[in-house]
Amino acid sequence: MDVYDAQRLERLLARLQELRLWRDASSRQIEPWEFTTPSGIAALLRVGDAWPATELSVRLKAAATVPEEWAGAPVELDLWLGGEGFLRLSTGLESGLDPFHHRFPVIGSARGGERLEIEAEVVPKGPFGTHIAEPRVWWAWLVAPETEVRALERDLTVLAEACAHLGDHEVVPHLLDIAEAALAELSASWPTATGTTLARLSARFGNVPGNIWGLPPELHREAIDIVPLTVGLWSGPPAPPLLEPLPEEARRAARRAQELVRVRLAEIKEAYPPVGRLALAGHAHLDLAWLWPVAETRRKGRRTFATVLGLMDRYPDFTFVQSSAQLYAWIEEDNPELFERVRRRVAEGRWEPVGGTWV
Repeated sequence: MDVYDAQRLERLLARLQELRLWRDASSRQIEPWEFTTPSGIAALLRVGDAWPATELSVRLKAAATVPEEWAGAPVELDLWLGGEGFLRLSTGLESGLDPFHHRFPVIGSARGGERLEIEAEVVPKGPFGTHIAEPRVWWAWLVAPETEVRALERDLTVLAEACAHLGDHEVVPHLLDIAEAALAELSASWPTATGTTLARLSARFGNVPGNIWGLPPELHREAIDIVPLTVGLWSGPPAPPLLEPLPEEARRAARRAQELVRVRLAEIKEAYPPVGRLALAGHAHLDLAWLWPVAETRRKGRRTFATVLGLMDRYPDFTFVQSSAQLYAWIEEDNPELFERVRRRVAEGRWEPVGGTWV
Protein backbone atom coordinates (compact mmCIF):
# COMPACT_ATOMS: atom_id res chain seq x y z
CA MET A 1 0.00 0.00 0.00
CA ASP A 2 1.44 3.36 -0.98
CA VAL A 3 1.82 6.23 1.48
CA TYR A 4 -1.27 8.08 0.25
CA ASP A 5 -3.59 5.09 0.66
CA ALA A 6 -2.02 4.27 4.02
CA GLN A 7 -2.91 7.78 5.19
CA ARG A 8 -6.44 7.37 3.86
CA LEU A 9 -6.79 4.12 5.80
CA GLU A 10 -5.49 5.80 8.95
CA ARG A 11 -8.11 8.54 8.58
CA LEU A 12 -10.82 5.91 8.06
CA LEU A 13 -9.80 4.12 11.25
CA ALA A 14 -9.94 7.41 13.17
CA ARG A 15 -13.44 8.14 11.85
CA LEU A 16 -14.55 4.64 12.85
CA GLN A 17 -13.41 5.35 16.40
CA GLU A 18 -15.66 8.40 16.44
CA LEU A 19 -18.56 6.49 14.89
CA ARG A 20 -18.37 3.79 17.58
CA LEU A 21 -19.26 6.33 20.24
CA TRP A 22 -22.78 6.34 18.75
CA ARG A 23 -23.29 2.55 18.60
CA ASP A 24 -25.69 2.79 21.55
CA ALA A 25 -28.80 4.94 21.54
CA SER A 26 -29.12 4.74 25.31
CA SER A 27 -27.77 2.76 28.25
CA ARG A 28 -28.46 2.15 31.94
CA GLN A 29 -25.84 0.98 34.42
CA ILE A 30 -26.65 -2.22 36.31
CA GLU A 31 -25.89 -2.36 40.03
CA PRO A 32 -25.61 -3.48 42.79
CA TRP A 33 -24.19 -6.98 42.36
CA GLU A 34 -24.50 -9.74 44.95
CA PHE A 35 -21.08 -11.40 45.28
CA THR A 36 -20.66 -14.83 46.90
CA THR A 37 -17.90 -17.45 47.06
CA PRO A 38 -17.96 -21.19 47.80
CA SER A 39 -16.27 -20.48 51.15
CA GLY A 40 -19.16 -18.25 52.24
CA ILE A 41 -17.76 -14.76 51.63
CA ALA A 42 -20.56 -12.40 50.57
CA ALA A 43 -20.62 -8.74 49.61
CA LEU A 44 -22.66 -6.18 47.72
CA LEU A 45 -20.61 -4.63 44.91
CA ARG A 46 -21.11 -1.60 42.72
CA VAL A 47 -19.60 -1.08 39.29
CA GLY A 48 -15.89 -0.42 39.74
CA ASP A 49 -15.59 -2.35 43.02
CA ALA A 50 -12.90 -5.00 43.38
CA TRP A 51 -13.84 -8.53 44.40
CA PRO A 52 -13.39 -9.01 48.15
CA ALA A 53 -11.95 -12.50 47.48
CA THR A 54 -10.52 -14.37 44.47
CA GLU A 55 -11.68 -17.96 44.47
CA LEU A 56 -12.35 -20.43 41.65
CA SER A 57 -15.16 -19.64 41.06
CA VAL A 58 -17.38 -16.83 42.40
CA ARG A 59 -21.01 -15.96 41.72
CA LEU A 60 -22.39 -12.55 40.85
CA LYS A 61 -26.10 -11.75 40.65
CA ALA A 62 -28.01 -8.60 39.74
CA ALA A 63 -31.32 -7.45 38.29
CA ALA A 64 -32.23 -4.73 35.81
CA THR A 65 -35.45 -3.22 34.50
CA VAL A 66 -35.88 -2.12 30.89
CA PRO A 67 -36.82 1.59 30.83
CA GLU A 68 -40.37 2.29 29.70
CA GLU A 69 -39.09 4.71 27.06
CA TRP A 70 -37.25 1.85 25.33
CA ALA A 71 -40.54 0.30 24.19
CA GLY A 72 -40.16 -1.04 20.65
CA ALA A 73 -36.35 -1.05 20.76
CA PRO A 74 -34.01 -4.06 20.91
CA VAL A 75 -32.17 -4.48 24.21
CA GLU A 76 -28.69 -5.85 24.89
CA LEU A 77 -26.57 -6.61 27.91
CA ASP A 78 -22.91 -5.51 27.98
CA LEU A 79 -20.80 -6.54 30.94
CA TRP A 80 -17.37 -7.55 32.16
CA LEU A 81 -17.39 -8.79 35.73
CA GLY A 82 -13.71 -9.48 36.35
CA GLY A 83 -12.91 -12.64 34.41
CA GLU A 84 -14.22 -15.37 32.16
CA GLY A 85 -17.54 -16.79 33.21
CA PHE A 86 -20.78 -18.61 32.48
CA LEU A 87 -23.76 -16.28 32.13
CA ARG A 88 -27.43 -17.10 32.72
CA LEU A 89 -30.32 -14.71 32.12
CA SER A 90 -33.94 -15.01 33.17
CA THR A 91 -34.80 -14.86 29.45
CA GLY A 92 -33.27 -18.35 29.12
CA LEU A 93 -30.04 -17.19 27.49
CA GLU A 94 -26.90 -19.07 28.53
CA SER A 95 -23.47 -18.09 27.23
CA GLY A 96 -19.81 -17.91 27.98
CA LEU A 97 -18.54 -14.52 29.12
CA ASP A 98 -15.10 -13.51 27.87
CA PRO A 99 -13.32 -10.54 26.23
CA PHE A 100 -14.71 -11.56 22.83
CA HIS A 101 -18.25 -12.28 24.05
CA HIS A 102 -19.45 -9.62 26.47
CA ARG A 103 -22.47 -8.22 24.59
CA PHE A 104 -25.62 -10.32 24.54
CA PRO A 105 -29.05 -9.87 22.92
CA VAL A 106 -31.74 -9.74 25.58
CA ILE A 107 -35.00 -8.67 23.91
CA GLY A 108 -35.75 -8.28 20.21
CA SER A 109 -38.40 -5.60 20.77
CA ALA A 110 -39.01 -4.35 24.30
CA ARG A 111 -42.39 -3.53 25.80
CA GLY A 112 -40.73 -1.44 28.48
CA GLY A 113 -40.66 -2.38 32.14
CA GLU A 114 -39.40 -5.96 31.70
CA ARG A 115 -37.30 -7.23 34.60
CA LEU A 116 -34.08 -9.08 33.81
CA GLU A 117 -32.37 -11.40 36.29
CA ILE A 118 -28.64 -11.91 35.70
CA GLU A 119 -26.42 -14.58 37.23
CA ALA A 120 -22.80 -15.33 36.37
CA GLU A 121 -20.25 -17.87 37.57
CA VAL A 122 -16.91 -16.10 37.10
CA VAL A 123 -13.24 -17.02 37.54
CA PRO A 124 -10.38 -14.49 37.89
CA LYS A 125 -8.85 -15.66 34.62
CA GLY A 126 -8.54 -14.30 31.10
CA PRO A 127 -7.83 -16.05 27.77
CA PHE A 128 -5.30 -18.90 27.87
CA GLY A 129 -5.52 -19.08 31.64
CA THR A 130 -3.94 -15.66 32.21
CA HIS A 131 -4.29 -14.54 35.82
CA ILE A 132 -6.24 -11.37 36.60
CA ALA A 133 -4.53 -9.95 39.68
CA GLU A 134 -7.29 -7.59 40.81
CA PRO A 135 -10.64 -8.70 39.42
CA ARG A 136 -13.49 -6.25 39.76
CA VAL A 137 -16.90 -5.45 38.32
CA TRP A 138 -15.51 -3.40 35.45
CA TRP A 139 -18.79 -2.50 33.76
CA ALA A 140 -22.40 -3.65 33.46
CA TRP A 141 -24.84 -1.95 31.11
CA LEU A 142 -28.31 -2.50 29.77
CA VAL A 143 -28.14 -1.08 26.25
CA ALA A 144 -30.55 0.05 23.55
CA PRO A 145 -28.44 -0.15 20.36
CA GLU A 146 -28.39 2.45 17.61
CA THR A 147 -29.12 -0.07 14.87
CA GLU A 148 -28.38 2.14 11.85
CA VAL A 149 -25.01 3.16 13.25
CA ARG A 150 -24.16 -0.44 14.18
CA ALA A 151 -24.86 -1.62 10.63
CA LEU A 152 -22.80 1.12 9.01
CA GLU A 153 -19.92 0.76 11.47
CA ARG A 154 -19.81 -2.99 10.84
CA ASP A 155 -19.67 -2.53 7.07
CA LEU A 156 -16.98 0.14 7.23
CA THR A 157 -14.93 -1.91 9.69
CA VAL A 158 -14.95 -4.84 7.27
CA LEU A 159 -13.85 -2.49 4.48
CA ALA A 160 -11.01 -1.13 6.61
CA GLU A 161 -9.85 -4.61 7.61
CA ALA A 162 -9.98 -5.76 3.98
CA CYS A 163 -7.82 -2.81 2.92
CA ALA A 164 -5.30 -3.52 5.67
CA HIS A 165 -4.97 -7.17 4.62
CA LEU A 166 -5.02 -6.61 0.85
CA GLY A 167 -2.19 -4.08 1.06
CA ASP A 168 -0.95 -3.36 -2.48
CA HIS A 169 -3.88 -4.97 -4.30
CA GLU A 170 -5.33 -2.69 -6.96
CA VAL A 171 -8.82 -2.88 -5.42
CA VAL A 172 -7.74 -1.09 -2.22
CA PRO A 173 -8.09 2.50 -3.54
CA HIS A 174 -11.60 1.65 -4.77
CA LEU A 175 -12.60 0.27 -1.36
CA LEU A 176 -11.25 3.41 0.32
CA ASP A 177 -13.27 5.51 -2.15
CA ILE A 178 -16.43 3.71 -1.02
CA ALA A 179 -15.67 4.25 2.67
CA GLU A 180 -14.92 7.93 2.16
CA ALA A 181 -18.09 8.44 0.13
CA ALA A 182 -20.14 6.77 2.88
CA LEU A 183 -18.62 8.99 5.56
CA ALA A 184 -19.24 12.05 3.39
CA GLU A 185 -22.96 11.20 3.57
CA LEU A 186 -22.76 11.78 7.32
CA SER A 187 -20.84 15.04 7.32
CA ALA A 188 -23.76 17.47 7.10
CA SER A 189 -25.84 15.99 9.92
CA TRP A 190 -23.48 14.19 12.29
CA PRO A 191 -22.94 15.61 15.82
CA THR A 192 -19.28 16.61 16.15
CA ALA A 193 -19.19 19.04 19.09
CA THR A 194 -16.31 18.37 21.48
CA GLY A 195 -18.58 18.45 24.52
CA THR A 196 -20.91 15.87 22.98
CA THR A 197 -18.02 13.52 22.22
CA LEU A 198 -16.44 13.88 25.66
CA ALA A 199 -19.80 13.35 27.35
CA ARG A 200 -20.26 10.04 25.52
CA LEU A 201 -16.71 8.97 26.37
CA SER A 202 -17.18 9.88 30.01
CA ALA A 203 -20.58 8.19 30.28
CA ARG A 204 -19.31 4.97 28.73
CA PHE A 205 -15.98 4.63 30.51
CA GLY A 206 -16.00 7.13 33.35
CA ASN A 207 -17.12 4.47 35.84
CA VAL A 208 -13.83 2.59 35.43
CA PRO A 209 -11.49 3.21 38.39
CA GLY A 210 -8.61 5.52 37.54
CA ASN A 211 -8.80 6.23 33.83
CA ILE A 212 -9.07 4.36 30.59
CA TRP A 213 -5.32 3.79 30.40
CA GLY A 214 -5.66 1.45 33.37
CA LEU A 215 -7.89 -1.07 31.61
CA PRO A 216 -6.27 -4.50 31.30
CA PRO A 217 -5.25 -5.01 27.65
CA GLU A 218 -7.24 -8.23 27.29
CA LEU A 219 -10.50 -6.52 28.06
CA HIS A 220 -12.69 -4.27 26.00
CA ARG A 221 -12.06 -4.04 22.26
CA GLU A 222 -14.16 -0.91 22.07
CA ALA A 223 -12.14 0.67 24.86
CA ILE A 224 -8.89 -0.13 23.06
CA ASP A 225 -10.32 1.24 19.82
CA ILE A 226 -11.04 4.64 21.32
CA VAL A 227 -7.83 5.11 23.31
CA PRO A 228 -6.49 7.69 20.79
CA LEU A 229 -9.54 9.85 21.54
CA THR A 230 -9.16 9.82 25.31
CA VAL A 231 -6.16 12.06 25.92
CA GLY A 232 -7.24 14.43 28.64
CA LEU A 233 -10.49 12.59 29.30
CA TRP A 234 -10.02 12.86 33.05
CA SER A 235 -10.27 16.65 32.79
CA GLY A 236 -13.34 16.64 30.54
CA PRO A 237 -16.82 17.72 31.60
CA PRO A 238 -18.94 15.29 33.61
CA ALA A 239 -21.51 13.35 31.61
CA PRO A 240 -25.02 14.80 31.74
CA PRO A 241 -27.77 12.55 33.17
CA LEU A 242 -29.21 12.08 29.67
CA LEU A 243 -26.85 12.09 26.72
CA GLU A 244 -27.67 14.02 23.58
CA PRO A 245 -29.53 11.59 21.29
CA LEU A 246 -28.52 11.02 17.70
CA PRO A 247 -30.62 13.34 15.51
CA GLU A 248 -33.10 11.60 13.23
CA GLU A 249 -31.45 13.20 10.20
CA ALA A 250 -28.18 11.54 11.23
CA ARG A 251 -29.96 8.17 11.34
CA ARG A 252 -31.30 8.76 7.85
CA ALA A 253 -27.80 9.70 6.72
CA ALA A 254 -26.45 6.45 8.19
CA ARG A 255 -29.06 4.47 6.24
CA ARG A 256 -28.13 6.30 3.03
CA ALA A 257 -24.45 5.65 3.69
CA GLN A 258 -25.02 1.94 4.22
CA GLU A 259 -27.04 1.71 1.00
CA LEU A 260 -24.23 3.50 -0.83
CA VAL A 261 -21.76 0.92 0.50
CA ARG A 262 -24.02 -1.93 -0.62
CA VAL A 263 -24.45 -0.59 -4.15
CA ARG A 264 -20.80 0.34 -4.65
CA LEU A 265 -19.57 -3.02 -3.32
CA ALA A 266 -21.85 -4.79 -5.80
CA GLU A 267 -20.13 -2.82 -8.56
CA ILE A 268 -16.73 -3.82 -7.19
CA LYS A 269 -17.81 -7.46 -7.15
CA GLU A 270 -18.71 -7.23 -10.83
CA ALA A 271 -15.32 -5.73 -11.66
CA TYR A 272 -13.40 -8.19 -9.46
CA PRO A 273 -15.28 -11.51 -9.52
CA PRO A 274 -14.43 -14.11 -6.84
CA VAL A 275 -11.50 -16.41 -7.49
CA GLY A 276 -12.13 -19.89 -6.07
CA ARG A 277 -14.32 -20.75 -3.09
CA LEU A 278 -13.64 -20.61 0.62
CA ALA A 279 -15.44 -22.69 3.27
CA LEU A 280 -15.16 -21.67 6.92
CA ALA A 281 -16.29 -23.47 10.07
CA GLY A 282 -15.89 -22.48 13.69
CA HIS A 283 -13.76 -24.56 16.07
CA ALA A 284 -12.66 -24.31 19.70
CA HIS A 285 -9.11 -25.48 20.35
CA LEU A 286 -9.81 -26.32 23.97
CA ASP A 287 -7.00 -28.12 25.79
CA LEU A 288 -8.41 -30.44 28.44
CA ALA A 289 -5.41 -30.14 30.77
CA TRP A 290 -3.03 -27.26 30.24
CA LEU A 291 -3.01 -24.03 32.27
CA TRP A 292 -5.95 -24.79 34.57
CA PRO A 293 -7.28 -27.57 36.82
CA VAL A 294 -9.75 -30.17 35.54
CA ALA A 295 -12.68 -28.42 37.22
CA GLU A 296 -11.92 -25.29 35.20
CA THR A 297 -11.65 -27.36 32.02
CA ARG A 298 -15.18 -28.58 32.62
CA ARG A 299 -16.37 -25.01 33.17
CA LYS A 300 -14.56 -23.86 30.03
CA GLY A 301 -16.24 -26.59 28.01
CA ARG A 302 -19.65 -25.55 29.28
CA ARG A 303 -18.95 -21.87 28.55
CA THR A 304 -17.66 -22.64 25.06
CA PHE A 305 -20.56 -24.90 24.07
CA ALA A 306 -23.14 -22.41 25.36
CA THR A 307 -21.50 -19.57 23.43
CA VAL A 308 -21.46 -21.58 20.21
CA LEU A 309 -25.11 -22.56 20.58
CA GLY A 310 -26.03 -18.92 21.12
CA LEU A 311 -24.16 -17.92 17.96
CA MET A 312 -26.00 -20.65 16.05
CA ASP A 313 -29.31 -19.20 17.21
CA ARG A 314 -28.31 -15.76 15.93
CA TYR A 315 -26.57 -16.80 12.69
CA PRO A 316 -28.36 -19.60 10.77
CA ASP A 317 -25.40 -20.14 8.40
CA PHE A 318 -22.90 -20.71 11.20
CA THR A 319 -21.45 -24.23 11.44
CA PHE A 320 -19.06 -25.62 14.04
CA VAL A 321 -16.71 -28.56 14.50
CA GLN A 322 -15.46 -29.85 17.85
CA SER A 323 -13.16 -32.72 18.77
CA SER A 324 -12.49 -34.45 22.13
CA ALA A 325 -15.20 -36.92 23.13
CA GLN A 326 -14.28 -36.29 26.78
CA LEU A 327 -15.69 -32.77 26.49
CA TYR A 328 -19.04 -34.10 25.32
CA ALA A 329 -19.08 -36.60 28.20
CA TRP A 330 -18.46 -33.86 30.76
CA ILE A 331 -21.15 -31.63 29.23
CA GLU A 332 -23.64 -34.51 29.38
CA GLU A 333 -22.83 -35.01 33.09
CA ASP A 334 -22.68 -31.34 34.10
CA ASN A 335 -25.43 -29.81 31.97
CA PRO A 336 -27.77 -32.35 30.31
CA GLU A 337 -29.97 -29.62 28.81
CA LEU A 338 -26.96 -28.05 27.10
CA PHE A 339 -25.94 -31.49 25.82
CA GLU A 340 -29.39 -32.02 24.30
CA ARG A 341 -29.11 -28.71 22.46
CA VAL A 342 -25.80 -29.90 21.02
CA ARG A 343 -27.42 -33.18 19.93
CA ARG A 344 -30.11 -31.26 18.04
CA ARG A 345 -27.52 -29.18 16.20
CA VAL A 346 -25.57 -32.33 15.32
CA ALA A 347 -28.77 -33.85 13.90
CA GLU A 348 -29.26 -30.70 11.79
CA GLY A 349 -25.75 -31.06 10.37
CA ARG A 350 -24.56 -27.73 11.75
CA TRP A 351 -22.39 -29.17 14.57
CA GLU A 352 -19.83 -31.76 13.48
CA PRO A 353 -18.05 -33.92 16.09
CA VAL A 354 -14.56 -34.62 14.72
CA GLY A 355 -11.41 -36.46 15.76
CA GLY A 356 -10.79 -40.13 16.36
CA THR A 357 -9.50 -40.06 19.94
CA TRP A 358 -11.16 -39.59 23.32
CA VAL A 359 -9.02 -36.57 24.22
